Amino acid sequence: MEGFWAILRQPLVSGLLKFVILAAILWAALRLEGVFCRRLRLRLEKRGSEAAAFVPFLRVVLKGISWFLVIPQMVGLIPGLSSLMTSLLASGGILAVVLGLAAQDVLGDILSGVLIAVFKPFKPGDMVRYLTDNVVGTVEEITLRHTVIRTYENKRVLIPNGTISKGVIENADFEDERILCAVFFGITYESDAERALALLREEVLTLPGYRDCRTETERTEGKPEVTARVSEFLDSAVQLRVAFWVENTDASFQRKSDLYLAVKRRFEAEGIELAYPHLVVERKQST
Repeated sequence: MEGFWAILRQPLVSGLLKFVILAAILWAALRLEGVFCRRLRLRLEKRGSEAAAFVPFLRVVLKGISWFLVIPQMVGLIPGLSSLMTSLLASGGILAVVLGLAAQDVLGDILSGVLIAVFKPFKPGDMVRYLTDNVVGTVEEITLRHTVIRTYENKRVLIPNGTISKGVIENADFEDERILCAVFFGITYESDAERALALLREEVLTLPGYRDCRTETERTEGKPEVTARVSEFLDSAVQLRVAFWVENTDASFQRKSDLYLAVKRRFEAEGIELAYPHLVVERKQST
C-alpha cells in the first residue's frame, strides 16, 4: 500500500492524475450546462417568453467560462508548458483589454438586447414608432445584436439594440391595443353644423370594430359614446372633429377609410356640403 502511495506522489503520476480529474470536471460542467440551458429554453418557450432566444448566448458564455477556468490549469500540468502558459495568460490579459475596448459597442448591443427581453418595452408583433429616426412599422424580430422593424412598404429596418434602447419608442400595442382615432371634416359655413355633428356620431356607431370605452362613471353621467365637436374655423370651412376607439392599430386605417366614404355619402344625401378652397376673382371696371 505504501508503494502505491509512493507511486502517486511521483510528479509525473500526480500531474497526470490531476490532469484527468480536471478533464472530468470540465466534461461534467459542460454536460450540466447543456442540460440546464435546454431545460431553461423549453420552460421559457412554454411560457411564450422572448427570453428563450437568448438561452444559446447564455450557454456560450457558460462554456467560455468553464474552458477559461479549467484549460489553463490543465496545460500548466504539462512539463515545460507552465512557464509558457504564464506568459500566454499575461499577454492574453492585454489582448482581452484591447478586444474589450474594440468590442464594447457590440457588447453594449448584446446587453441591451438582454434588457429588452427582460423588461419588454416592445415585443415581436407590436406596432412601434422609433421617434429618433421616424421609423414606423411592426417589430418582426429581436436578436442579440439588433431589432428588426418591418415598415408599411415591407422593408426591414435593422436598428442596433444599444441604439434603440437609448431612443424614444412609441408603442401602440403596449399593454393596450386599442387606438383612439381622430378624423377631421370641413363643411361650408352655409351648412348645418349641428346636423353634421349628429351624422358623424351616427356613422361612427355603425363602424365594424367600434369600441365603447367609456367608464361606468362616464356612462352614468350620460357622456356620449362618440365625441364630435367643432374644432376650428378655417378660411374656407368649419372644421369638425370626431374621435372614436377601434380595436387596434391595424384596424385604424381601414376604419378611417370606411368613415370617410360613409360620411361623404351621408352628407351628400342630407344636403351638407363638404368644403374645399374657393377663389373669388373680382374684375374692377375702369372709369
